[in-house]
Amino acid sequence: MSRRDQTARWRRLGLAIAAIAVIWGVVLPRLEKTPSVQARIKHLDGHGIDSAAFFYTDHPGMSRWEDAIRQRLRPEASRMGNPEFAVKTGSAAAR
Repeated sequence: MSRRDQTARWRRLGLAIAAIAVIWGVVLPRLEKTPSVQARIKHLDGHGIDSAAFFYTDHPGMSRWEDAIRQRLRPEASRMGNPEFAVKTGSAAAR
């Protein structure tokens, strides 16, 4: 690898680190101050949920999405001969 290529790689690494630092240190704190995010934080705090530890499973629509995925996987599980999965997801074919 030439010195020029190596310098270019270090420069890209530096830019990537700088971009992450700007997002983490500037963009996200500003985003936290927006009314919609403040309302969500207040809602979570009101229900005793630490807003700093919010996972995709905490999203109100998650159970609906999981049900939709299970609906799609049921026929596939039965065709693949996995009755245990089909039973866990409620497939009529495995009952």
